Amino acid sequence: MTHPSANRPVQDFLIPICNLHLDEEGQAIPDESELVGTSFLIGDLGFALTAAHVIDQTSEALRYGLVAVDNLGKSFFHALKVIDVEKHPTEDVAIIKFDPFPDGKRISFFNVNDQKYFQSTDYHMWSYPLSVAEEIKLHGLPEKILNFRPDITFFKGYVRRRMSFSPNPSFDQYKGSLFFEVSEIGGACASGSPLVDVKNGKWNAFAIYVGEETANRKCGYALALEQIADWKPNILDKTIKEEAMESASARI
Repeated sequence: MTHPSANRPVQDFLIPICNLHLDEEGQAIPDESELVGTSFLIGDLGFALTAAHVIDQTSEALRYGLVAVDNLGKSFFHALKVIDVEKHPTEDVAIIKFDPFPDGKRISFFNVNDQKYFQSTDYHMWSYPLSVAEEIKLHGLPEKILNFRPDITFFKGYVRRRMSFSPNPSFDQYKGSLFFEVSEIGGACASGSPLVDVKNGKWNAFAIYVGEETANRKCGYALALEQIADWKPNILDKTIKEEAMESASARI
């Protein structure tokens, strides 16, 4: 899917987060690398948002994004180092900074604002689920090829309820004060995915997917971004809302 004003596929702004152990030639070592979660770019300075528990599951030395890059008509993944991280003090959200992109600046079209959302809101969500990434194992892998291949996956659902409390405060992924119970289950490595309200050419990211309950309710959970829109991380020096909306508004 392509954003109408960006004329670039959505996957250019959705970055899978991995632990990548690289050899001396810069090639990832399959048995020592893993897909961990999803992130999405905001603004135009190389910053992205993800779930804080995704960062907790990565090692600083191995923390990379896999960026889709075109070269002579062929698309391939480029390992892009995460060079800075800051976690929100009370919510399961983190902001990360990537090294410069090999094909130039990417100006994100995702808004983040403090608008309130409620039950029955429809949303789009893009993720890199582990179950999809591991399908490559079915095809027989040559040596030195990663045993996972992130493939952007689209979900469409609705907000079932707005929750002014954590679904389960004993788990790190449910750290926060305002959540949505949502209809779609993203599965492993969907954490960090944006839930987006797409209207009138604007893509408002209003929540971040953080987990699911599959035994009884069979639903997903997402952290409300209205809680962190006015957060001013030290590594950004402006609020999340300001960084996201400046570039997104310029596209409309």
